[in-house]
Amino acid sequence: MAFAIYKPGQGYWTRVMTAVFAGVLVMAAAVWLYGQALLIPLPDRAWSMSYSVAANFDASQPVDLLGPEGLTARPELGTATIETVDASSTGGTITLVDYQLTGEATRSQISALRASDGQIVAITGGGVRGVPVVDRIYVQGAMVLVTVLIGAIGIVYFVAMKKGSVDFLIATDGEMRKVNWSTRKDVINSTWVVIGASAILGLYLFGFDTVFALFFRAIGVLDI
Repeated sequence: MAFAIYKPGQGYWTRVMTAVFAGVLVMAAAVWLYGQALLIPLPDRAWSMSYSVAANFDASQPVDLLGPEGLTARPELGTATIETVDASSTGGTITLVDYQLTGEATRSQISALRASDGQIVAITGGGVRGVPVVDRIYVQGAMVLVTVLIGAIGIVYFVAMKKGSVDFLIATDGEMRKVNWSTRKDVINSTWVVIGASAILGLYLFGFDTVFALFFRAIGVLDI
């Protein structure tokens, strides 16, 4: 169906303001979903970890995944392959792929790596961190974009194209034009009347409260 505005020019301000406030709701929903995207679990494509000693790691090199050091040798928890290494003379960061754990071993149990030359390097800086298959910011951006796009299409459809909703907005606009809106002078005068009446009522209640307080204090009922 080709895009065409149904009854253009009729109910203009009612339709415009409806679209504006609906847009505000859509943006609020997009912001909420942006935060909720942080809770979506994403599968890992790799693991990343840091170490604080000089080590001989090379890309594509196999390594053994070791558990915490105990009374005996570190337990072997699995194997992996080095994807990238960012090393210096005092440590570095390493990324692993093709990881395979043995038995009931978990990622949180990994505390050291053993290179193919037998060197064992302890993991520092928070242990093993997952590297998601896609950067989370892209997931957040996609959710916001889809929400805004769907919201915009829905607003245009219901405010400009759908006969039922457009006729309702036009009828609402017509009814609003029949309302006898107060003038600026009437609003100001009514406001002063409310302020004056509130002040008089407050003084009236304060006076009665004071008189009764003095009376009850005089007869000894109220001892303050």
